[in-house]
Amino acid sequence: MPKFGLDTHEKMTIENLDEKKEIRSRQLVVLAGDFYSSLYYFSLSRQGDIQMVKWIAEAIQEFNVHKCHLFYPSDSLNWEQKYAALERIESALVTKIAAKLGFLEWVPALSDYFLFKRLTIERNCFLHKSGTFPYFFTFSKIKP
Repeated sequence: MPKFGLDTHEKMTIENLDEKKEIRSRQLVVLAGDFYSSLYYFSLSRQGDIQMVKWIAEAIQEFNVHKCHLFYPSDSLNWEQKYAALERIESALVTKIAAKLGFLEWVPALSDYFLFKRLTIERNCFLHKSGTFPYFFTFSKIKP
């Protein structure tokens, strides 16, 4: 569920909007993402594993930092930097938990797997011109 809440924010448009209806729609997308994330934190808090909640919160913070760096870089990013940021975004939650549980040797493979999974999704959207463009298209200015 947390990934769903985080993914909901990706549906938000980034262009400037003039119409109130479009602005309201954008605001509702953000609120929906916040709602789903808060539901997830609520269910986690009821489990009583406060340490796990802290790890997940750290991973989500890392996820958001990398996403901001990708969408709003202070300097122009080259392709290697874009892929590295995308890899960290896609694997932040799982690799944080794996590292905290002592499975450091799994972190590189998990990172590679989730990057590959994202690139496969991006490729399929590109090839099928589905009308839905995941965020890689958005920050890379690639048009299918």
